[in-house]
Amino acid sequence: MPCGYVFCPVIYINEKEKDFMCLETFDLSHLPIGCRGTIVAINASGMEKNRFIDLGLAPSQSIKSLFRSPAKNPTAYEVMGAVFALRSEDAEKIIVRSESQS
Repeated sequence: MPCGYVFCPVIYINEKEKDFMCLETFDLSHLPIGCRGTIVAINASGMEKNRFIDLGLAPSQSIKSLFRSPAKNPTAYEVMGAVFALRSEDAEKIIVRSESQS
């Protein structure tokens, strides 16, 4: 799915302005390479959740998927100018909403 084109259920349509809003969220492991998303929730608790927050992975924070390793795991992400890699099983615990193309 290219950046800026998210298939989602429409929950609001303003016919006059041709505007819409959607509620599509998905886990971080499904964010396409080169696309940016906004963190909505972290499905972890305790020390694991604290580790994510220490990395800058907090709700409302913007995150960009940079590239995947040749084996498809881990994936590099950028948050607040820092680049780090997350394994798929960790990325699946972070819920994001797609942003427009950056």
